[in-house]
Amino acid sequence: PTQSKAGDGVQPQSLSNCFEILGFDVLVDRKFKPWLIEVNHSPSFACDTPLDESIKLRLITKTMQILNVGTADRRRAKQRAKQAAQLRLYA
Repeated sequence: PTQSKAGDGVQPQSLSNCFEILGFDVLVDRKFKPWLIEVNHSPSFACDTPLDESIKLRLITKTMQILNVGTADRRRAKQRAKQAAQLRLYA
C-alpha cells in the first residue's frame, strides 16, 4: 500500500481507507494559556447553536477536501460493491 500525507490529494490504491476525527477539550485560562482537558475518540456532531453548526460543517467539509473525497467517489464505491456482489453471486 502507498502512504500519503494529509492534503496531498493522493489516495492509497486500496479498496478502503480509514480516518478518525478526534475531539479536543481545551480550557483557556486568564492568561490565555491553553490546557488540554481530554481527547475524545468519538466527538459529538450534534449542533446546538448556529455557531456550533457552522464550526462542525466547516470541519466536515475541510476533512472531505483533505481526503479528496467527492460525490463521484461515492458512486464509484457503490458500483464496485455491486460488481463484487455480482461476481460472488454468478462466479
